[in-house]
Amino acid sequence: MHITSISTNDSVPIPVETGFEEPTIAAIRAEIRRLDQAAHSSVILSAGEEEHLCVGGGSGQYLVYFTPDNLRFWNLINRGSTRGKTTITVGGQEGEYAGRQLVSLQQAIAAAVTYARLGQMDAELSWEEQTYPIMP
Repeated sequence: MHITSISTNDSVPIPVETGFEEPTIAAIRAEIRRLDQAAHSSVILSAGEEEHLCVGGGSGQYLVYFTPDNLRFWNLINRGSTRGKTTITVGGQEGEYAGRQLVSLQQAIAAAVTYARLGQMDAELSWEEQTYPIMP
């Protein structure tokens, strides 16, 4: 198992017990399914100080990102989306996101499980690196 902790916006980090892969994967799936954009709006899988994967949102609309260093970020994207911007709650804060950034529950769980097991983005899914405007 690659990750060292699981945390949510409604609890403190939960240590991952080495050697208990299946119960841990089951816990990850359960926490993601619990997301509701209200009391529970983010699950963070961490592998150290900076590296993590976050699943946010809920109720059929999930935002997933990965960062190896808290400086560079990749968003899981839904290439088939035709939706415009949508407001969802992630980590207790409302935000407006492009439709392509909102993925299904199945995609969110697949990304989280692959990251938890292997420490990498799921190559079967579509990822897009975030770009920022260059500041003067």
